[in-house]
Amino acid sequence: RLVGTTKKTYFRLGYGFARQRNGAVNMHAASCIAAVTGSWQYEGGGAFHSNSGIFKLNQEVLEGTRMRDPSIRHLDHSRIGPV
Repeated sequence: RLVGTTKKTYFRLGYGFARQRNGAVNMHAASCIAAVTGSWQYEGGGAFHSNSGIFKLNQEVLEGTRMRDPSIRHLDHSRIGPV
């Protein structure tokens, strides 16, 4: 009931799902709740899956921030309509 009545419901999902039987199905179901309830459209609402915090990875190397050319415009594909 709380999830259905709160507009800005947010789920932060981690690696625990994969450790259970039918973990992929459960992860899919949990991540779809944000779409079904419409919470994704509100700032602070939605779902996010990340395991990166457990590995202490150097994000600069992964994202290539040192090699970025500031003269090239970066477009977020999820926001391409308003751009």
